[in-house]
Amino acid sequence: MDTSEATRSDPGLGPPEAGPAPLGLDRDLAFAEAERRLLGMELRPVTLDRFVVLHRLGQGAMGVVYAAHDPKLDRKVALKLVDTSGWGSEGVQDAQIRIEAEARAAAALAHPNVVTIYDTGTVGDQVFLAMELVDGSTLRAWLQTERRWRDVVSMFIEAGRGLAAAHDKGIVHRDFKPDNVLVGKDGRPRVVDFGLARPVPGDASSERRTTAADLELSEADASAGSAPRADGSAGSGSGSGSGSGTRPRGTSIAGTPAYMAPEQYEGRDIGPKSDQFGFCVALYEALLGERPFSGKNASALAAAVLAGRRRPIPRGHRVPPTVLAAVLRGLELHPRDRHRSMHHLIGALQRARDAPRRRALAAGATLALGASIAGTYAMALGTAAPVPDPCEAAEAPLQAVWNDARRERIAHAQAEATPFAADTWSSVEPKLERVAERWGAMRRQACEDAQHRGDDSALVLELRYACLDRALARLDALAQQLEAPAFMGALHGSTAADDVDQLWRCEDRELLLNGLHANGLADHNDVTRLADGLARWNAGYERLARADVLQALGEPTQAIEQARQVVEQAHGLGLRTLEAEAQLSLGRWTQDPRVLETALHLAIAAGTSDQAAEVALSLAELGQAADGPPLPVARAHLDYAQAFLERMGPERALGLRVRVPAVRGQLALREGDNLAALAHLEQALALAGEHLPPQHTDALVIRSDLAKTLKRLGRTQPAAQAYEALMQAQAHALGPTHPDVGNTAFNLGVTALEEHRLDDAQRYFERAREIWTAAFGEAHPQRGRPLSALGEVHRLRGELGPAEQLQQQAVRLYEEGLGPDHPALRVPLDELGEIAILAGQPSQARAYLERSLAIQRPSPDAYLPGTLTRLGRAILAEGDAAAAIEPLREALALRSNDGIDPIKRAET
Repeated sequence: MDTSEATRSDPGLGPPEAGPAPLGLDRDLAFAEAERRLLGMELRPVTLDRFVVLHRLGQGAMGVVYAAHDPKLDRKVALKLVDTSGWGSEGVQDAQIRIEAEARAAAALAHPNVVTIYDTGTVGDQVFLAMELVDGSTLRAWLQTERRWRDVVSMFIEAGRGLAAAHDKGIVHRDFKPDNVLVGKDGRPRVVDFGLARPVPGDASSERRTTAADLELSEADASAGSAPRADGSAGSGSGSGSGSGTRPRGTSIAGTPAYMAPEQYEGRDIGPKSDQFGFCVALYEALLGERPFSGKNASALAAAVLAGRRRPIPRGHRVPPTVLAAVLRGLELHPRDRHRSMHHLIGALQRARDAPRRRALAAGATLALGASIAGTYAMALGTAAPVPDPCEAAEAPLQAVWNDARRERIAHAQAEATPFAADTWSSVEPKLERVAERWGAMRRQACEDAQHRGDDSALVLELRYACLDRALARLDALAQQLEAPAFMGALHGSTAADDVDQLWRCEDRELLLNGLHANGLADHNDVTRLADGLARWNAGYERLARADVLQALGEPTQAIEQARQVVEQAHGLGLRTLEAEAQLSLGRWTQDPRVLETALHLAIAAGTSDQAAEVALSLAELGQAADGPPLPVARAHLDYAQAFLERMGPERALGLRVRVPAVRGQLALREGDNLAALAHLEQALALAGEHLPPQHTDALVIRSDLAKTLKRLGRTQPAAQAYEALMQAQAHALGPTHPDVGNTAFNLGVTALEEHRLDDAQRYFERAREIWTAAFGEAHPQRGRPLSALGEVHRLRGELGPAEQLQQQAVRLYEEGLGPDHPALRVPLDELGEIAILAGQPSQARAYLERSLAIQRPSPDAYLPGTLTRLGRAILAEGDAAAAIEPLREALALRSNDGIDPIKRAET
């Protein structure tokens, strides 16, 4: 279903006029427009739930889509009204339940290659979904223009990442095809319509097998079809249908027959590998101009698919055999013979796309592929024997570190660690999977490149292998720690997974050679010394990698001790880059600028600009703390970091480049220059969008700082939108029950409370309480925050009894978990004072507020004037106006500077 602005019909499914207007929306839109034109009346809004409907975008098998405006978050959306009329015996109510459940699951996805679902609900018997409105067209329309095979593969890789992200969350699409992918004008594909075509597996209604009579589709769907072939050559198919079939009649099984996997035809339960099959049908069609299976009618097509009877590969194409091998494996008859996951298929396509062409193909050569390709292929030139692959074993070391057995051990350990750990692992595993896939591809690439380089090819190969060995050591260190169930591993596993990815350093030939010179290993002729030096370098780096993981997962004492040992070892061996790396880690962990300055001197002396930039950034980051170095000093370090990066050139160390404006924004926040902070953070977020995955820790931190800045500027609605985007990204990166998601939910509650949206505030605070209770336990003081906030919601509603109970619970949690004088107590004590004032108990209020004041006096902050104002009100309520003057006067003095909200000043 198309939810784009540019294309207003669902290709292959008829024009918008084809179906009735759900809930009379078309009629209401027409009447409103007629009133405006004929009677000169102001355009009357047509609404569905809270949405203002603007116009119809298109109609397809799943229903009708309208452009609409969401006044709550002030954005345009695509509003889909799902047609439940064809669900047969399941009934409309069951259909609604299934569709809403699927939509909520899809809404939890926060991925750049998935159309975002913002909301779902029902009006009468109609199910609706509010979705991202994409400015663009379908992938099928995009393919109508002549494309290079590399561009086609790249586009499908991106779409495949959307599918993979859904699979990681347990969501199966069930109807992947080019019509269900939208390509925005920004060139980014987004997969749409997850799981809306079929009931969930396991229902009685889905158990019967599909017969030929159940499968009714057009001739265009049944045939292989013909489309422009990648690189412009023509396909040999017999038709040009879009392949956009409708739900088969007489069965609950759904999908478009031309893209359905064998198990879908048979009515068996389907899963991610069924999506993989449909994906590979679509990619085959896009590359070769025809689909892999053909039939003159539905029965013939079904028979071909169920028999695994593919068409011969057409002649004259320019698609490399490695690409076809990856696609054909995804088209295997049995799911077990396909790629293990979409991640593995994407990795195979990436390697095939990026690999240099190793052999020239003779004119007229044809590709001979057997019925069971299973990852192998041969170039048929008469009876020529296959050429041995010198790089066949290049990826072998990966299997010892990252394999099915280890993944299973980690999954089992994380399931036992803490309630949110399993969710977090389901998000962390794909990160590590991508690192492993890239590692394998890069190691093979290093070998292949060495076959075609000059005199230094063997040396550079050894350097790249050594660098990749260091990267593999980081992956091994983290995987080993995650095999033990631990709370900190679950809490910080995603950040540690981001830190594992240092592969960019291994792609940079200049950096590799610079490191060789910096560590005194530049005598290429002394092979023994070179091999020994690289071995010692890697051994020290492996030890430092394990220290990094220990620190990330909450064991700083061991980490610091190991890093100090690496410093001593590296210094004694003259390995300056290793010594600088170890000093950098120590300086970060201890927040000691002197250690970081030592690391900076080492990096500058070694001539390693990437290290120098990273150390200078770390020195600048110390300036974020209120007690950090002076801001001019921090900014000077930041300027040096930028200079080092500029020396490297524009396309290197891209992750470090994201941090420069991010740190500038954080320093501006410390200074109180919120407008400058906003500009820097927006720049950082734009760079993160270009150079980092959306789930990367640095991207999440930038989003958090941006939302905080908007809130400080009083832009509550944009702040709420920024927090919503952050929460979606966190749910995808960390899992929906991770404590950080609870923190963002809490911030959303605070934002809603400031706008007096009490119902929204309560919903967010309750979500924070649920997440933190599950993560930390009933007795943890962290629960005091949402309890106190919920108490404030009740107070503002005038519900003083429940409000007091919640504040008392918060006080007990803080006292038992933090002690009787902890600053956290000031919030519930102040709230109890306010409740007592409203209840006509000024003496009780005064006792609460004087205790709060005593807690705050040793370390006063911005909260103090509020406590003093409430105390003055309590004393006034007791009838002692003279005594009330002193706290009120002090509060007014504290609220008299320019940075204080004038409303609060007026309140005092």
